[in-house]
Amino acid sequence: MTKNEYLSSGHVPSFIEWLSENLDSKAFAHASFNRRDRRQWQCASLYDAFTQYHWPQPGVTRLRVAEGVSFESSALALSALRDELLSALERRDNADARAGCVDVMLWGGVGPGNISWLIRNEAQLVDLLVRTRDAIDAGDTDHAEFSKPGFRFNAGMTKVYSLICRHFIIYDSRVAAALGLAAVKYCRLLGEETVPAELQFPWAPARAGAIARAKRRNAGEAQLRFLSLAGARMHVEWNMKASWLLQAVLQHAKAQGSAFAAIEGHGRAMRALESALFMIGYDLDAPDDGAEARLPAVPTPPRAAQHRQARLIQQEWESAQMVGDGNARFSVTDSGIDIEFQPELALVKSFADQKIDSMLLYLLEHFETAPFPLANAFDRVRERRARNGMGTAWFLTANGNPPDTSRLAPVLEHVGILARRDVPDERAAHWSINADVAARLHEEGIRPWLEAYRQRRGT
Repeated sequence: MTKNEYLSSGHVPSFIEWLSENLDSKAFAHASFNRRDRRQWQCASLYDAFTQYHWPQPGVTRLRVAEGVSFESSALALSALRDELLSALERRDNADARAGCVDVMLWGGVGPGNISWLIRNEAQLVDLLVRTRDAIDAGDTDHAEFSKPGFRFNAGMTKVYSLICRHFIIYDSRVAAALGLAAVKYCRLLGEETVPAELQFPWAPARAGAIARAKRRNAGEAQLRFLSLAGARMHVEWNMKASWLLQAVLQHAKAQGSAFAAIEGHGRAMRALESALFMIGYDLDAPDDGAEARLPAVPTPPRAAQHRQARLIQQEWESAQMVGDGNARFSVTDSGIDIEFQPELALVKSFADQKIDSMLLYLLEHFETAPFPLANAFDRVRERRARNGMGTAWFLTANGNPPDTSRLAPVLEHVGILARRDVPDERAAHWSINADVAARLHEEGIRPWLEAYRQRRGT
């Protein structure tokens, strides 16, 4: 189906008109309870949802993009990531394309699985990305590229293609949920008993977490039902349709009086509308206390840089024995491990759970539970002359600095994730992944072991 065919099909024109005149209306007043920061979030409209955007993005250390929670901080990160990817594609540099995509996956919190695929396919990555980009930009959901064996499109790749394609949104479970909610509101208004096929935005469940009640991402109710998002072919098709639809909404005459129309900058209004949907789609259920969506919540401000040192001082610090002399001071946090690199906390580096998970999954794939070396000399790793080991794994899966693993390895040993191993005829230190960690790493990551360590230490 082409763009013109979709935009003129069935209920799509009237849905576009309805949505365009309700961008600032109370039709999309919504409230939800954020499990992570224990805050209630609410908005009075779609545009208000955009102004209340709050998502803790981790920054992109390699590109010197700071972490933050605001729309602007995410926009800065996405702009840097886009420039990185477009440069790699223009130069047809597979290694830089892999590094850029890894940065995107880490930024979006979708590293495991995607990063290992990127590493395995690095040799032909530019060609894969360009072919898919061109197929998406061609504007036909039936393009032959989408039916080729091995075609990959998921919650990670939608983020990559949103940066290198024209007018292409990120279609994840939250955006899909909000679009489904919009379709349900539209159907209720018209008295439709079922959702028209052209508005059946497929949904995907939220990632499971240790919470009492799962976040609802399926907007369906009664006979107003939606299909579950299944497979790359369906994902790219509806990503394209949703992108066409939102672009048409913003271009509609009735949207020109909306506050979205005043947003300046190429593609920013569409990213803002996507962000509004992202916020509403966090959880389609109202908070348990029955609070109504009336007054907008004040977003949590970004963590001020001047407070970081005070926070570090207040943390509980432990020491891990490094190879040879010296200790690595570290602190297990709610999201990873902080490690001291200069005395008196003058330089502390944070190692996020997701990055460590990705590194360990690489090591598990290549070594299983057999010993692996550090092999972390920067130049040798960067030039691919180093032995395969922890330095290469950290470099490829986290775009990390290989020598940092000299501290990370003994810390992971200290908390029970790695074990030091003696290897005959080897002078270099070796480690292996503990068997119980290896058995559960894919499903649970390292967090259970970090929490168990904190409990043992009483922190």
